[in-house]
Amino acid sequence: MTWLISEYLALGPLTLGRHQLCPAAAAWKAALAQAVRFASEPQNSDMLDPSIYTLELACQLPEYAVVSEGLYGGQQVTYSGPLGIAFGGGEAIASFALSHITQVGSAGALVQLASEPSLAPDLPPQYTYLTRELGSAERFPADGVVQYLADFSAAGKRTSRLVVLPYREYKLGQHYTCYRRLGWTF
Repeated sequence: MTWLISEYLALGPLTLGRHQLCPAAAAWKAALAQAVRFASEPQNSDMLDPSIYTLELACQLPEYAVVSEGLYGGQQVTYSGPLGIAFGGGEAIASFALSHITQVGSAGALVQLASEPSLAPDLPPQYTYLTRELGSAERFPADGVVQYLADFSAAGKRTSRLVVLPYREYKLGQHYTCYRRLGWTF
């Protein structure tokens, strides 16, 4: 499978769902669908390829993530560096559409493309799957953070996936928690 890989900088704290450390696969796929619509010719804008919702997705998390309480009790995440995103199986997706992704998630967290997208025949080892199903009998590292993240089914309906992120609590404060990336991926 070919992977389309890019890096994004968060332009300020990301407002995510409660207890989320990274934007869900559904948020990235919806942002990509909107970017494809925006970047397409006007006569083709309503002919969005439904295969966007079945793409594989993986991320390379920054070394640190700080979770704090934002306005009105919402949770905000600030990263120490760029967030790597890889879309798998999207050979038909033009990389120019990735530059049109400027908001991720329902709260509209602002992001900016930080590096030129590139194609890779395999997923780099430092990336963590956001769309891989975690089986009930599957063993996973016990020191990661387990989260339910939203995704889309092949029919385009929202679903949740259990994901293990390579983060561990590093520092705790009264109004924040700092997570540090571990040396493994899953």
